[in-house]
Amino acid sequence: MIPKTGDAPQQIPVEKNPGGGVDFTISGQGGYLRLYCEDGYTPEITIESIAVNGETTDTPVAGFEDQVSVTMKVASEKEDVPLVGTPTGTVTLYNGKPGTDEPLATGTLEDGSATLEFTVDVEDLLAGKIDLYAVYEGDNNYVSVNTADATVISVEESVPAAPAVTAVTADGNPYTSGTWTKQDHVVFTVSGSSAESGIAGYEYSADGGKKWTGITPDAEGAYCLAVPDEGQTTYLFRVVTNAGTKGTATEAFGVKIDRTAPEAAIHVKDNQWTGFLNTITFGKFFKETVDVNITASDTAHASGVEKVEYMLSTDAFASVDQADGDWKELKGTSGDTYSFSIEPNQKGSVYVRVTDHAGNTAVINSEGIVVYTDAAQQTPAFDSVKTGEDIAVSFTEFVISGDSASNYTLTQPSGVTAEIYNTYEAEPGTDYTLNTNDNGWVNEEFVITAEEGYSLSLTDTADGTWTDTLSASDETDSGEVTFYVKNETTGAISLAKTEDYKIDRTAPVIEGITDGGIYCVSAEFTVSDRNIDKVQINGEDAAAKDGLYTLAAGEYTVTALDKAGNAAEVKVTVREAHDFIWVTDKEATETEAGLKHEACTVCGYAKDPVEIPAIEQEKPEEPEKPAGEQTGGTGAVQTGDPADSMLWILLMLAAGAAAAGAEFYRRKRR
Repeated sequence: MIPKTGDAPQQIPVEKNPGGGVDFTISGQGGYLRLYCEDGYTPEITIESIAVNGETTDTPVAGFEDQVSVTMKVASEKEDVPLVGTPTGTVTLYNGKPGTDEPLATGTLEDGSATLEFTVDVEDLLAGKIDLYAVYEGDNNYVSVNTADATVISVEESVPAAPAVTAVTADGNPYTSGTWTKQDHVVFTVSGSSAESGIAGYEYSADGGKKWTGITPDAEGAYCLAVPDEGQTTYLFRVVTNAGTKGTATEAFGVKIDRTAPEAAIHVKDNQWTGFLNTITFGKFFKETVDVNITASDTAHASGVEKVEYMLSTDAFASVDQADGDWKELKGTSGDTYSFSIEPNQKGSVYVRVTDHAGNTAVINSEGIVVYTDAAQQTPAFDSVKTGEDIAVSFTEFVISGDSASNYTLTQPSGVTAEIYNTYEAEPGTDYTLNTNDNGWVNEEFVITAEEGYSLSLTDTADGTWTDTLSASDETDSGEVTFYVKNETTGAISLAKTEDYKIDRTAPVIEGITDGGIYCVSAEFTVSDRNIDKVQINGEDAAAKDGLYTLAAGEYTVTALDKAGNAAEVKVTVREAHDFIWVTDKEATETEAGLKHEACTVCGYAKDPVEIPAIEQEKPEEPEKPAGEQTGGTGAVQTGDPADSMLWILLMLAAGAAAAGAEFYRRKRR
């Protein structure tokens, strides 16, 4: 017993009564009691179980939302030393040492135990933990016990599932993992999965998961990754949660990009061809079956050769894309070698098309090959022929015919024929270039320039005038040049080629404002040009209203450009108001009014004139008369010397002139 008087505590022995309780007597001033076990130990509160969303667990795991239930009982510190009586009172739960924060929950003991429930934000738990302490207070403060050690409630977020990954090629078609493509790039889109703390973003790895890099979302919030590099790369993707949890990685997604065409070569005996010929010369003759060997490889980015095709054709094609006919697929004979034979009575150029697994193709061809029989061994041999030159053959009986100035067919009596192709279709950018802009205009000479290895002429004769450039200089909206291109290596002359051009060397005209001009309130201007492209004010495109452009107060750079690239520029300043002064147009006199107007000293703008009133006459003072010359009565006017009258007249005129001069000076100053 602890007396109220502050004296030392007194221990009161007690014994159980038959009902299981204790009886004892207190005397004196009274005090507070602290309940002890039979052996002197104080009771303690223990946490028996923790339930999350109704399921009991020792350590709560991720997946719960917010409901936590804690069941406790009050018992002796030692299980073999029971308490005397059944504890009653309240139990309070704290996060941390009691008294440091608001309690999580409070409940009343029933039969020595209590179950308390409280809510907790799972996202808060993801970033930390709850140190759970319990406090037991018996009725009337008989017993007060704190747990010595905290029970820890912590949450580990579950690992999110792998996200969904889709892939498309640059042309928008779906891309399948591990397949070859020749597209410019492959784009991944990563989405999906979920986490208790929410999805913060996505990461990718291109080295098997050793290094992870975040994917930046685009303007619409999509997580996309573009892969442009040629070669083979395997990608993994995973989720990152707001709590920093790393998700499960996706299955490996392989990207294979190969934009490089394979390589090939045609071998016929000692001859080899590795490129594309757009003209065919029949100069290879054989009197028996000849074997053609083709080597093909694709090692640049290792997609590998998928198939090799060939055709034997007497047609010449201007470009690789036009090479078409009866293609036959070959099977490899050994390693990267493919073979077939040209039998007697066959002729043509050997065309080979090699395709790799990404879809890249290479097309090459040989010179014209003729395989003849014994009866046809007199087939003439001849070299390639340039336009305008003679054809030299080794026998006299033959027929030569042609369908154009440059294509011939040579036929000998046995019936074996050989074609001579010496013309082709010239292409801009390959055989020659133009100096026109995207609109087809130039503001200087129109120039056609031959590419290296080619020359230009206005005629198609081999001995004509051939040059590196052709030009035209007259201004026109509809000019054209017809010309020919010669391949200096083969001597082939193209079919006639016509290129249109438009020349304009005159800059647009800006009227209504002048460069360096200063204007007041506003300024208007017009622009004229026969092929105007746009008008810009301070770098921004401007539109006219009824043909007029209007400038408010400010500083401006006005630029007018035509389609040929000619430009006119004017810089002006527009003031917010005029600076007026008065200007006299006509001086006022005693007999006539004058005129004046207000004029701006900056831009010269003038208002309508207003009237200056006529000058008022001022009467001179009458001089005093000399003594003795008084007037009065009805007498006649006195007369004197005529010189006196003249003096008075002069005085009056002088006074009037002085007054008029003063008024004129006053008005001039004003």
